[in-house]
Amino acid sequence: MGITVACTIAIIAATVLFILEPWEQTPSAKAYTLVAVASPLGAGYVSVSDSEYDPGDQVTLTANPADGYTFDHWGGDASGTSATIVVTMDSDKDITAYFQEVPPSSTVEARVTRVVDGDTIDVYMDGVVHRVRYIGIDTPETVHPSEPVECFGKEASAKNSQLVGGKTVRLEKDVSETDQYGRLLRYVWVGDIFVNDYLVRQGYAYASTYPPDVKYADQFAEAQTEAIANNRGLWATCE
Repeated sequence: MGITVACTIAIIAATVLFILEPWEQTPSAKAYTLVAVASPLGAGYVSVSDSEYDPGDQVTLTANPADGYTFDHWGGDASGTSATIVVTMDSDKDITAYFQEVPPSSTVEARVTRVVDGDTIDVYMDGVVHRVRYIGIDTPETVHPSEPVECFGKEASAKNSQLVGGKTVRLEKDVSETDQYGRLLRYVWVGDIFVNDYLVRQGYAYASTYPPDVKYADQFAEAQTEAIANNRGLWATCE
């Protein structure tokens, strides 16, 4: 009888251990998916706990924007504008994924025929070539007839060319149609990248907003704060 009871207890104990063991195991797949129900300009915060990963681990993070929003960029220990990114975790293991509203349907498409400098392009639209000046930002000067090439101007022009050169972009108007030089004033998207924001956030441009075109003024100010805090681009190079 004693042997039977002992065997029964042993079987029960083994069963309990079998059930509990999966909950106690460290995950073998180093992946974390951020599912964000984001508000406009919303941010989804990812914190990978110490019990799961150690500093130096390679962790795959995926951002999934809610309907009506698009993935913008990673912050914290991540970088780039890809929705999926492999991160080497540091001691903090904190990541922020930023989201923005899908560009409004009122935007129009145009093909970039020339990149003039870091914040100005020529586009072909409705059978006509238009010059477009990016709203809310200012890149260092490179083509002004009476001013020298400014620090980080060539890098800004090169990055703008990389982003939009020869591509189809989406243009969004704010309040003003043109500036004093007759250039169209527009916000510019290429794919999921908000070009005006990207150039400021990555340190290629300054936030420079003039009323009445202020729709994204707060966003550009936040982007510049992030660029300065992370010593990006011109903030690391120019005095």
